[in-house]
Amino acid sequence: MRVLGVSVLLASIGLAPQIASAGRHDGPEVRDHRSSDSGHSEPVVRDHRSSDGGHNEPIVRDHRSSDSGQSAPVVRDHRDSGSYDGTVYYASEEPVMVSDGGSPSLFSSTSPSFTFEFGGLARRFRGPAFTRSGSVETTSGDLASYDLASGTPAAGDTTGGAFTMRFTVPMSDHFYAGAELEAGGITRSPIQLMSDSPDIHISSRALVGTGAVAGARMRHGIVELGGELAGGLRIQTMTVQSFDAVDGDPSETETMLSGLVEARVRGAVWVTPHVFLAAQAGTNVFDRSDINVGLSIGLASRAFGAAR
Repeated sequence: MRVLGVSVLLASIGLAPQIASAGRHDGPEVRDHRSSDSGHSEPVVRDHRSSDGGHNEPIVRDHRSSDSGQSAPVVRDHRDSGSYDGTVYYASEEPVMVSDGGSPSLFSSTSPSFTFEFGGLARRFRGPAFTRSGSVETTSGDLASYDLASGTPAAGDTTGGAFTMRFTVPMSDHFYAGAELEAGGITRSPIQLMSDSPDIHISSRALVGTGAVAGARMRHGIVELGGELAGGLRIQTMTVQSFDAVDGDPSETETMLSGLVEARVRGAVWVTPHVFLAAQAGTNVFDRSDINVGLSIGLASRAFGAAR
C-alpha cells in the first residue's frame, strides 16, 4: 500500500505542469455558457455591470493604444455581409455646418450682429437766429409778400417731437457705433410771420435730424447702462401758403440748418434675448439748455447685442 501511495503522488506531481499549462490563455477566450434548455439559438450578450457602477447607459471607450498613430476617432464597418474591404474611416474632429437649404434667420448666430431701434423723442432747444423774406402766390392768384423773423434766440424757446430710428453695430462687447435719423415737427417756436396779406400763414413746421453715434455700454443680467456721443445736423423747415390751400397749391418753404453735438446717458431692459426697451436723456455739449429725452424699442440680431 505504501508503494502504491508513493506512485500516485509521483504521478500527480508529473501531471501538474501539464494542468497548469492547460489553464493558461494566450489571448481572450469566449465561452458559450448557454445551457441546453436555455432556448437560445444565438450567442447571448449580457450586461454584467454591477448595480453600483454608476452607469445607466452602455459605455463606449476608445481603446486605441498611444502608439497607434491615430489622432482621430476611427469608424470601421463590421458588417458581416462579406463586402467589407478593410477600409478604415476617420471621423473629422472639425465642426460640421449643416444647412437645410433655407434662408438664414434674422436671429441667427451666424448672421451679422446689429441692433435696430425705433421710438419717439422730445426736444427743447434754443432756436436759431433767423430772418427771411419772400413771396407766395395765393389761391386767388395774388402774390403775397412776407417776412419770417425769430427775434433774439433764448434758452429753451423752441420745442419739438420726432419719430426716431437708429441702427448700431457692436465694435466689441462694450463699444458700438451707428447712425440715426429723426423726423417730426416743431410744437413751439419764436419765429413769426409778418405780411400785409391776411390770406397766408405758416402751414407746417418740420424738424429733421441725422447724425452718427458712438457709445459704450455695460450689461448686468437683463439691465444695461451706457453713455454715448452723437454728432450731426438739425434741420428746421417752415412752409408758407394760403389758409385754404390744398395739396398742389403754391407754397414756399424756408430751411434752417444747425450743427449738433450731444452727450447722452442710456438705459435698457432686455425683455427677451433679442428684444429690449430703451430710454435716453441727452444735452448739447455746447448749450446745456438744449436737452432731449426719448423712449424706444429695439431688436438685436444676436442675443443681448453680442459682438460675436
